[in-house]
Amino acid sequence: MRQQILQLKVAEATKPISNPNGLAVIMLCGRKDPEGGLPSRDQVENNLARERLDALARRYMRNLRRAAYIDVRG
Repeated sequence: MRQQILQLKVAEATKPISNPNGLAVIMLCGRKDPEGGLPSRDQVENNLARERLDALARRYMRNLRRAAYIDVRG
């Protein structure tokens, strides 16, 4: 079935396809080709920089919580 669909043009229907439940006709309404699977070099650099910055922020907040002193007066 995949081969038949790949050969279709937009707004074109297949010939009737027999399956266990009866017949099926498939029409291709649009086609969107997948983008490349690998991110660009800039995207990789940005992701790594963001991850490093997130780790620094988590470490900073953890250290602040450890050093925090709460004075409760009643």
